[in-house]
Amino acid sequence: MAFLKNPTAHMLASAIRGENEYKKLVSSLLGYKIKNFKQPPAFVTGLSDTPFCALAASVCNEFSEKGDFSGTSMIIAPDEKSAAYMRDLLSAMSDGVYLFPMRDFVFHNIEAFSHDTEFERLEILRKISEGQAKIVIAVPEAALSLLPPPENMADKIELFQGAEYPIEKLLEKLCLYGYSEADTVEGKGQFSHRGDIVDIFPPDAEYPVRLEFFGDEIDACGYFDILTQRRLENVQRFEITPSREIMLTNEQKEKCLSALKTLTETCEKRLAKAKKSGEKLDALSLETTLDKLKNEYEKLSDLTIVNIDKYVPILSEKKTCLLSYLSGCLFVVDHPKVVERIKSYVWQMNETVLSFITAGELSPECTDFMLDEDYLAEKLSRFPSVITSFFASRVESQLSGIYNFVSKQTVPFGRNFDVLFDDIENYNSLSYKTVILTESERASKEVSEMLGAKGLRSVVSTVAGVNESKETKSVCFCVHDGDFLRNCKLLGFELSHSGFALITEGERSLISGTGARAKTKKSTKSAGQKILSYQDLAVGDYVVHSVHGIARYEGLKTLTVDGVTRDYIMLQYAGSDALYIPVGQLDRVSKYAGLGDNVRLSSMSTKDWQKTKAKAKKAAKDMAKQLIQLYAQRARLPGYAFSADTEWQKEFEEGFEFEETDGQISAINEIKADMEKPHPMDRLLCGDVGFGKTEVALRAVFKCAIEGKQAAILVPTTILAMQHYQTVMSRMKGFPFKIEMLSRFCKPKEAAAIVKRLSTGETDIVIGTHKLLGKNIVFKDLGLLVVDEEQRFGVAHKERLKEISQNIDVLTLTATPIPRTLNMAMAGIRDMSVLEEAPTDRYPVQTYVLEHDDFLILEAIKKELRRAGQVFYLRNRVEGIEETAARLREKLPDAVIACAHGQMTKEELSDIWAALVAGEIDILVCTTIIETGIDVPNANTLIIEDAERLGLSQLHQIRGRIGRSNRRAYAYITWRRSAELSEIATKRLEALREFTEFGSGFRIAMRDLEIRGAGNLLGAEQSGHMEAVGYELYIRILEEAVLEEKGIIPKKEAEATIDLRVNGYIPERYIKTPGGRIEMYKKIAAARTRAEIDEVRDEMLDRFGNIPKEAENLCEISLLRARCEDCGIVKLEQRESKLIIYPTRVEKSKAVSLALYFKGRVLLSMGQNPCYNIKLERDEDPLKLALAFVTQYERLVEKEEE
Repeated sequence: MAFLKNPTAHMLASAIRGENEYKKLVSSLLGYKIKNFKQPPAFVTGLSDTPFCALAASVCNEFSEKGDFSGTSMIIAPDEKSAAYMRDLLSAMSDGVYLFPMRDFVFHNIEAFSHDTEFERLEILRKISEGQAKIVIAVPEAALSLLPPPENMADKIELFQGAEYPIEKLLEKLCLYGYSEADTVEGKGQFSHRGDIVDIFPPDAEYPVRLEFFGDEIDACGYFDILTQRRLENVQRFEITPSREIMLTNEQKEKCLSALKTLTETCEKRLAKAKKSGEKLDALSLETTLDKLKNEYEKLSDLTIVNIDKYVPILSEKKTCLLSYLSGCLFVVDHPKVVERIKSYVWQMNETVLSFITAGELSPECTDFMLDEDYLAEKLSRFPSVITSFFASRVESQLSGIYNFVSKQTVPFGRNFDVLFDDIENYNSLSYKTVILTESERASKEVSEMLGAKGLRSVVSTVAGVNESKETKSVCFCVHDGDFLRNCKLLGFELSHSGFALITEGERSLISGTGARAKTKKSTKSAGQKILSYQDLAVGDYVVHSVHGIARYEGLKTLTVDGVTRDYIMLQYAGSDALYIPVGQLDRVSKYAGLGDNVRLSSMSTKDWQKTKAKAKKAAKDMAKQLIQLYAQRARLPGYAFSADTEWQKEFEEGFEFEETDGQISAINEIKADMEKPHPMDRLLCGDVGFGKTEVALRAVFKCAIEGKQAAILVPTTILAMQHYQTVMSRMKGFPFKIEMLSRFCKPKEAAAIVKRLSTGETDIVIGTHKLLGKNIVFKDLGLLVVDEEQRFGVAHKERLKEISQNIDVLTLTATPIPRTLNMAMAGIRDMSVLEEAPTDRYPVQTYVLEHDDFLILEAIKKELRRAGQVFYLRNRVEGIEETAARLREKLPDAVIACAHGQMTKEELSDIWAALVAGEIDILVCTTIIETGIDVPNANTLIIEDAERLGLSQLHQIRGRIGRSNRRAYAYITWRRSAELSEIATKRLEALREFTEFGSGFRIAMRDLEIRGAGNLLGAEQSGHMEAVGYELYIRILEEAVLEEKGIIPKKEAEATIDLRVNGYIPERYIKTPGGRIEMYKKIAAARTRAEIDEVRDEMLDRFGNIPKEAENLCEISLLRARCEDCGIVKLEQRESKLIIYPTRVEKSKAVSLALYFKGRVLLSMGQNPCYNIKLERDEDPLKLALAFVTQYERLVEKEEE
């Protein structure tokens, strides 16, 4: 496969190859041989970032065609920004380009931490070892930190259908590889074992794999979806790779234990000495250290230790790092700066290590965590190497040659064509070959026409045409390559010696084509990965029984009555009332999901529950009636029908820097379809923070403005207005719109002028706070109103909103996700578009869960401040927040620290947010007020105190406040050791650990958020009813109310009871965990057709293996119950040697037909409860007979209905 993958890559490489200095450099480098190679690096000066990347790609291309040094080349960048630019550009030029992330060594005791970065590093190391990585880019710390040796990357298990591999041996290997065992695989690095089935999720796989064994032989293997747990497709071969960088063997474990034992003994001696001499403070500190060491020793002995960073030097027999994987060329960009950064990092690391050794928490053997500049110099002399700098005098090492290039960055023409005309005239006079690169063919033609109007000759061509052209002097080519420019933000350059210049658009220009903006891919998710309703149920959870009300779930009980074994769920009601519900009736039970924490159990001895349900039903009916009337009324109002999309609309949308998700595309299409109708739009757009709502709204705004009508964006706070204003200005740059902002930041004179321009129509788009709702605001021709977070406006503002939105299109945005079931229930009475897909383009947040440690927290803050970032410090109580800020000011005197909490005024908060966004605040000590805050891309460290007070949903949203840029973000989720830690707090901490390590519980977090979203959407009154009966039952009530208001009477099905002397349950030997059994019981109870029950059977077979007889019976009994309900049978029971069937109504004609069919075995009993009796023959299966009876009864019912 060719190294350079497209014409633009070849053009850039060709430009650098035209330089005489390049030819001399390559001639020197290609003369190197691997055998006994030792040569100082070549020194290159004078190249800006783009031509350097062209040089690196071209040199690697030359070596890829030769045997020696044709493996992975590496580039060490001086900083993260430069590394990211090189990654983007080189990835656009060639496949197999990777940016190797830095490892953060943490020496504290960590309860849990996320492994995304580790997985990414492992994947790149494997790509290198397998020859799939051509160029790897890294900053100095990432390149020189200790890593497992290259030979470790060959350690993997290759499995295939038919292979023999004992399960016990596989499980042992998985533990060595660092995998964690779980009941259900939910994240990378986990495995699950159920009988003859093993599920494994390797870190470099997109999906986990399910292995089915027959003895020691793999009978089948296939990928499965982690949310549905269903098989996706079969695979023939599969590789299991380690999930951790360091595999802890028994020998290595003993080394660590030995070091720990020595530390513990030393600490005990120091403690005894401190106590003897009366040094109380020292003794207290040493006791804490001793507790930590003993706890760590215990965890390491059991192999349950989470963090082994502090043992890396002991475990690394060979001192190897990323550069140990080098097999191609080595490039060091800005060598003096790189060396300086290495020295600085080594010094910082040594200081940290020394403090831990002094405190007695780190072994003196553990000192070297990274290699230094001497190792880099050694590598530079052993491989074909190039180092760069602006001045050769700054390089303190021998050089094999100095190669002087003369290049400089060209000015993107963007909106300034006068500069472009001057540059082309200058380049022509110097006999340059000039290339103007735009995103679209239309743009390149327009540039050419503009040049022609100035008397400047240009050639409209393709990039391939430029590469093939013989013209090399005084010629200007206008070309386009949208794909290349969407993948990297290409900076133009000129090469003086060879007479070549590349000019790009840069930001959006005045021509029709879009500017050169990097377009990052947003991958879409499969349907199976969208947020699903969860079925998780644990003892102590609240549940709702549709008939009996709210209860507490007390577990799954297996009971044998009259020789028949069945499973029941035990529900505890108010007082001492308890109820055992057969698992076949689980479809009547749902997990309680509400907005409040004060849940009251229902009483079985009163009618309170029936009254509560009746109130909820009446309220839902009233709301449905009101909404249907509003919907119909709005459909009758005259509105403006916008035209179909224009070319400008298409060009605007192509300027979006990401690929749209399926949800965004669907929402955009729905909104445009509404806008093109002749009546006003009223649509709600829902989606979690960062799901892309703003871009969807801006496309509607553009559609409105391009047609000459005005658009207004209404936001609840001044700072959000400012942020939206900046976004709109950036996205609409180059288009002929007058865009303004109206908020309290506007001076009175300026505000009056904006109001006037709105009335005259001079302003096309306005972004504002409630000031837009003032009586003095008159629009000349308002076409679209976008309302952001309507629930945050007051009653008076909402009334004013109704007034001004009578005949115009309205799009309302909400950042809280809502459940899909609510969307479906309100279909036809409320137009909603829901974004369900999370962005995947950001760095994952590196998350740590740990006991609060002031030293670690300060180090984390200092680390963020050193890279000029900002910090959120969350203390979820207003009380003591100023004291926390004061303590931080004392420890960090140079940092600017502010507080933000809900007791501050809107104006105070607005000023704080403005200062934070402007970068004037370094650390914000705050409450959960940041949960619905604003976008601060530079804030990338989050400290959370007392995390056990937070739920997963809150954690999910708060953590979403960081990691909103291309920088790696860090979240430190801390808790304080306390003897009074409640059972709930302990459970929450365990959930946090699982969530952090593997993403477990993500569905629960999202579900909690959805319930809150439903409450916001429905309003306070409906939220109260939803809380009273639980979300799932409320939705059923709402669905029925909507159907009734539409004139559709829902079919009332009889609730059937089945009581047969048949064992129907899921044995514990088949599905070990109660949660797993409950999940399958729920699915079985919900299945109402043969196809649905077969689907559940397939799932059980896939996930748990061959289905036992008892579970098969349960499936048939459940289906029998559904069929009875559908055909009007309310009860089917077995009494001794006969079946008794109670229909809703008895007809003699049916009785005659049944008696004939069953040859006289069926008798009709007419009494208070008429029923059919059918006698069981000796050893006859009652279930089969019951199924046969119901089948015949169904036929008679169908015949009757015809």
